[in-house]
Amino acid sequence: MPLAEELLIAAECPTWRNQAVTVSGILITYNQESFVQAAVESVLGQTYPLDIIIADDASTDGTFAIIEKAVREYSGQHSIRILRAHRNRGICRNQNRALRLAEGELVVFFEGDDVSSRDRVAQLVAAYIQRDRAVGGIGSSVRRVNREGQPFEPEEEPAGGREAEMRPPGNGYLVGCGIAVRRECFSAFGPITERLISGDIALWMRADYVRNGGVLLVPRPLVDYRIHNENTSGRFSLRFSSRAALRASCAALLNNEIAQVVELKKIARYRLSAGLKDAALDRLWSRTFRVTRSRAALVLAIAKRPCREWLFPVVRSLRHRALRPLAVRALALGLCPPAYRIYLRLRGHHI
Repeated sequence: MPLAEELLIAAECPTWRNQAVTVSGILITYNQESFVQAAVESVLGQTYPLDIIIADDASTDGTFAIIEKAVREYSGQHSIRILRAHRNRGICRNQNRALRLAEGELVVFFEGDDVSSRDRVAQLVAAYIQRDRAVGGIGSSVRRVNREGQPFEPEEEPAGGREAEMRPPGNGYLVGCGIAVRRECFSAFGPITERLISGDIALWMRADYVRNGGVLLVPRPLVDYRIHNENTSGRFSLRFSSRAALRASCAALLNNEIAQVVELKKIARYRLSAGLKDAALDRLWSRTFRVTRSRAALVLAIAKRPCREWLFPVVRSLRHRALRPLAVRALALGLCPPAYRIYLRLRGHHI
């Protein structure tokens, strides 16, 4: 009998509830039949007992059949619940559905085209306990691999040494397949804004600002992060080959930029309602909000307005160091393509 749509408890085991730190593992899948077998096996093979939630977003290929077979054949220490959407809802809505079911103190994210080491969760939990649970999120290094699983060089090493260390608040973005967060990063702030490219963008921001928050980095590569043509992030990169290409890429990215502004407003409301005051974090939030709002305004102008109207948002963006490369390239390409070609030559790019 095939697995029913929507919610099915496929295996129930109390072991995960008896751990020092309870952990929910969320596996998000959509049309990944070429990779999902290895991804599911890496989740089911975790040495740390889990509350596993597999959320398939109405795959139209063989993804769900592969999941079904793997779960039917599984017998072990994990509890497993499966969600199958009737229609495709998008990454963030799928993540929100799964997060509403998560009961663990920690939530570890898995993706349908990546493979986690068997001790990934155990390593993250050990680092979490070592920090006395006073972190909002935990990230690990990843090993970038190609479609066939062969590694690229070098490995990504976000942490500076061999020991886990705290990342300075607001310092950089980490690969989503390597993240874990305290469940409060969802429950205390509300659902992930669904127009984001992926929910890990919101969860990383929230992890810095949640009560007893911050992000802990584990330097060991615990995930094989597969790079291939269907990667979500690749579809949303800015392209500067022409005005038309830049416009199109900004139009594709616009909802994500606006959604990040919305997420920062959620963070402000949360901290106000929770009575949290920290001068350094408050300054960081203000600076991040200004940069994010300026980037959204610039992307909007490029996507929707004539080139001559790019000037004002470009000037505003130039105030922020992080936005200057984008602003300069957009201004040169939009107002004077020959100047853009000169800019590329000065930067050492081949035309």
